[in-house]
Amino acid sequence: MKLFSKKAPVVQLTGTKQQSKLIVFAGTENCLPAYFTAVKLHEQADVLLIDNSQTHDLIEAVPKSGEFGNANEISVVANKMITPEVFEKFDYVVAYLGYNYDEEYCQAADLIVLVSDYTLVSKKFMSDFDPKDTPVRMLFINRITNRVSEKLLLDSMKHYQVSDGDSVLSCEFTEEDAAAYISFLYEGYRNFSSMSREYQKGISVIVKDAVNGYQIAAQEEETL
Repeated sequence: MKLFSKKAPVVQLTGTKQQSKLIVFAGTENCLPAYFTAVKLHEQADVLLIDNSQTHDLIEAVPKSGEFGNANEISVVANKMITPEVFEKFDYVVAYLGYNYDEEYCQAADLIVLVSDYTLVSKKFMSDFDPKDTPVRMLFINRITNRVSEKLLLDSMKHYQVSDGDSVLSCEFTEEDAAAYISFLYEGYRNFSSMSREYQKGISVIVKDAVNGYQIAAQEEETL
């Protein structure tokens, strides 16, 4: 079964989706959070996955074969502006921006997932990031030391103040997660089960946010 198609989105779906949801991933350029969110949403809905990142690590990795419109596929495109007549054909649009801040996407989003890996580049991006009054879920990945805390990065933000610790998800660095990312870059596919338990739980919270609206009690969520 093919999972992805990289052909341009010529609309071949039956009917029109009335309320498509836009989920935006911004920050650290690691495509796996957006990728796995799209994969999990695709289990129950039609999904368009967009790679507007600087590195294009998502679009460069996924297979190029396949015909758009296959019910078994997630359609993936790159460098896509907001296009309502295309977006409305899908239940969910997952946009991976990476470090390419896009005000239009942030304003239109139903949910923003701000991803950080504790590096100075990520800290600078968070400091300048403006979510435009859109609900934000913080996802910290690859934590390797307690000497650099999430609070240190969150306190640097100029345009957003975290009022509830439950809005923050944090994942320890694991070899399995690091290996999964490198393998994805060369193979274009990873099983969700190959990720660490903590990583799976974080993505599952984000998926529930996308489906049900922003969920406050993040720590109490269970893996899908």
